Amino acid sequence: MSALSETRVESEEAHFRHNPAPLLKAHQLKRKTTAQNLDLHNYQTWLFGMLERFQKLRTAYAANGIRIKEAWGFLYFKCLLLNTADFVVAQKNRQAPLARVQILSLLALLKQNTTLRYYLQGAKLSLLIDSNDALSDAELFYLTREPCTDNEEPPQTLLLGTYHETLLEDLIASMRQELRQHIHQKAKSKVQAVAAVGCILILPVMGWLMQIP
Repeated sequence: MSALSETRVESEEAHFRHNPAPLLKAHQLKRKTTAQNLDLHNYQTWLFGMLERFQKLRTAYAANGIRIKEAWGFLYFKCLLLNTADFVVAQKNRQAPLARVQILSLLALLKQNTTLRYYLQGAKLSLLIDSNDALSDAELFYLTREPCTDNEEPPQTLLLGTYHETLLEDLIASMRQELRQHIHQKAKSKVQAVAAVGCILILPVMGWLMQIP
């Protein structure tokens, strides 16, 4: 049985049988080392960039006559919220805690307009529902991933190297893939429509030519 499977079983026992599951303590939390130059400005820049990516995806979807699935939008903002929480905790652990006004400035970025506020509300509701889980997917991710060396940095696309950043990149890839498939299908339908019209125009001509002795 894998470490992930063992952790799931222990989590279910703790949740459904009210068992403290002492075996869970044997699994070490394996977070990546936080980048040394990480500060509030860097995180704000990353957060703003992720919001821009979401807005650009929404615009691209709308330009092709479709909408991003609500569940994906809610998940996107849920990841942003939880990753912000990870950042706040990381700063506290580095003996550089954020002031209340600084934390509020990060949350303000997530609700700058009506659209973002809508997805943020959905994300908050999702978090309330998830609070009843025995063990979150994020906890399973940290418990079972391989530890990193002290000098290893997260991938360039990630800031903290957290579960939520990894999930965001996967989610963005899924959104782009769905958009590409839609555009491909739309182009294919246009070609088929043009071909059908061509056949309709050609058939009478062919019939006329066949009547020529």
